[in-house]
Amino acid sequence: MSDDEEELAALDPWGSESDDAEHDSDDDTAELVIPAEFDLPDDAPRPTQTPSIVDVDDVDELDEFAEEDATAPQDEPLWGRLTLVCASANPDKVEEIAHILGDSVILLPRPPEVPDIVEDGDTLEHNARLKARAICEATGLPAVSDDTGLEVDALGGLPGVNTAYFAGPTATHADNRRKMLIELDGVPYEQRTARFRTVAMVCWPDGRELIVEGFCDGYLLDEERFGRGWGYDPLFVPADGDGRAFSEMSEEEKHDRSHRGRAFRALIAALDSLPR
Repeated sequence: MSDDEEELAALDPWGSESDDAEHDSDDDTAELVIPAEFDLPDDAPRPTQTPSIVDVDDVDELDEFAEEDATAPQDEPLWGRLTLVCASANPDKVEEIAHILGDSVILLPRPPEVPDIVEDGDTLEHNARLKARAICEATGLPAVSDDTGLEVDALGGLPGVNTAYFAGPTATHADNRRKMLIELDGVPYEQRTARFRTVAMVCWPDGRELIVEGFCDGYLLDEERFGRGWGYDPLFVPADGDGRAFSEMSEEEKHDRSHRGRAFRALIAALDSLPR
């Protein structure tokens, strides 16, 4: 193997299972930004097929996975699935991301020994980049991340980038919902408009980035409706729904309408549209 081929094998982000499925995002509200072209040569090595979610315990295992995967025999077509490390440490978010992405990528978990990443950016994009870049540096592999904000019109767009910490740096989901109910006390339902915005990003170790956004407009209830879900789900009713809160929907129903579902479907479409 030449020096150029060895370098490509070390950095190559693409899996090998061909996937001709079309990803339909025509009905989604999403903004797509592709800041760089991808010029991989036709003979670039590609990993072989693996399960969509691979169980690895530490960075060393990720390094071994990348090395073995990149040098395996090429029995599959060269163009295939992308291997990504999920940058999030939030198990609820990781579950949602994995469910939405499905088999479109090979998703590796964030190594447990990677320390917490300080999300002190002043925008959602900044925070998403902080997380993705940190995981790229720790693993040497491409990483996927997201950051989400809830923008409440009656609160001037707050909590926005501070959505996860609305009630304080150690706040729980319940604390944040309780503070939201207090802040909106007495506000009529028709004025309790809000939108979720998710920025999803893929970062490669060589500095390339792919960024998309997804939105969901809706209303905030004046009392919680418990069911499934997490975060602000018991309070948020999507405007294009049937009056149920996210917490009252199945996973499929929620992801079909949600900001995160729209953002990650846009991400899949963006990856599919890259030069092959």
